[in-house]
Amino acid sequence: MEKVTFTSGTYIFILSEIIGIIAIVALIWAVWRKKTREPFFPAFIGACVWFIFSMVLEALPKSIVLSLPAVSSSVLLTAVVASVFAGVFEETGRFIAFKTVLRKYDTKRTAVTYGLGHGGAEAVLLIAVNLMGTFMVGYFFSSGMLDASLSKMPPEYIEQMNGRLQSLVRADISDILIAYIERLTAIAIHISLSVPVFLAAREKRSLWLLPLAVFLHFAVDAVYAYLSFSGCNIAVTEAVTVLVTAAMAVFAYRLYCSRPDEVIE
Repeated sequence: MEKVTFTSGTYIFILSEIIGIIAIVALIWAVWRKKTREPFFPAFIGACVWFIFSMVLEALPKSIVLSLPAVSSSVLLTAVVASVFAGVFEETGRFIAFKTVLRKYDTKRTAVTYGLGHGGAEAVLLIAVNLMGTFMVGYFFSSGMLDASLSKMPPEYIEQMNGRLQSLVRADISDILIAYIERLTAIAIHISLSVPVFLAAREKRSLWLLPLAVFLHFAVDAVYAYLSFSGCNIAVTEAVTVLVTAAMAVFAYRLYCSRPDEVIE
């Protein structure tokens, strides 16, 4: 197996991607805050709900189901199962948040603020932290500091880690741009889903929007996951996801504009 050697350019690439993702999230929030004067609390709750429902509650049952031979051996089933869990857990968490800790926040802007927190947390905590971990592993891996530990690890794990690090070594500016597009798309998805779930929590006549949000979340995740797992070109995968997201955003925008500023139960 070819040993990975991180150059200064690789470290700069990783740090640029981390800083860029954090800067994008901060800039979006700053613009929204300046325009609306919305409080930060709904965004904070969005971040907390993402972590609790996605990273904690969803993780264990999803990993158990995905480990089943019948599921793990099928790209389609893997994409479907992972997307079902994401849709059910995250939209349920979103609905519970609007019904409980955010029940006194009745302006429709709350939905957007919450979505920024939910999507922003996913971008920063999941992507940036993952990249930082890769940064540290890459440093120790290429410097030989992990040689003793690697000798005790399964060959398939080492191969997988080496492949990930090799992809970073070969990465260029286009990979950073694609990563930014992916994160912006994810934030747009979470804002778009927050609008119908907010209305479902505030209007009895709109409760049907909750299962619709679950389905939309499932659909966009399933499309992305299936294309990614099946080895589709990353640019094509992102382009398809952007188109699906754009359709969701138009739907959410029309819902948003159709309601008064305050949506009271």
